[in-house]
Amino acid sequence: MKDHSRDYELVLLIRDKKEEYVEELIERYHKNIWAIIHKLVKPPAPKDIDTDDLYQEGLIGLMHGVHSFDKERNILFISYANKCIENEIRSFLRKHRTQNFRMLSNAISLDMPISDDENLCLMDTVASNQKDFDPAYLAHIAWAQDQVPVIRESIADNHWKVYQKHHLGYSYREISLELGITEKDVDNIIQKIKKKVRVMFDTL
Repeated sequence: MKDHSRDYELVLLIRDKKEEYVEELIERYHKNIWAIIHKLVKPPAPKDIDTDDLYQEGLIGLMHGVHSFDKERNILFISYANKCIENEIRSFLRKHRTQNFRMLSNAISLDMPISDDENLCLMDTVASNQKDFDPAYLAHIAWAQDQVPVIRESIADNHWKVYQKHHLGYSYREISLELGITEKDVDNIIQKIKKKVRVMFDTL
């Protein structure tokens, strides 16, 4: 059973910039986060969802709970934190489902056969000057996507996590709180990766 007074002590310590207590709070809520993930994502989990990513989202929710908790509302921190964790994970899952739906809708609408022999698709009838329909541009994009595994192998796991969160739109502050590093470290890592990518594409 959790010591609820210790929860509140940790909230105040972390708000007071004592980041060494973040790890203790995470340890106390580690099982809560996984329990919420298993509640929201019934096994077997979809292959395109990494449960470690869901756990990271849970951590973001926990940190949001720390900085927005108001004891005057007469609610235990554990109840508030669990709700914040669940909301963050639900938001991630909704975004994931929306992106998949859009991809599927686009695939169906453009690849739909419109001739009896199925050799002609809707995409073939679309006239456009946009680069998204330029074969040379699409070939370049396909080539660039093939380089992603090469780039990934050259980047440390902890740095890759920083870049992934940045790519998803998280602020430097959110990333620093989640991963236990400074905002300056976040910026240095992102700039280093961007420079490495530019160099690789110049030499490939």
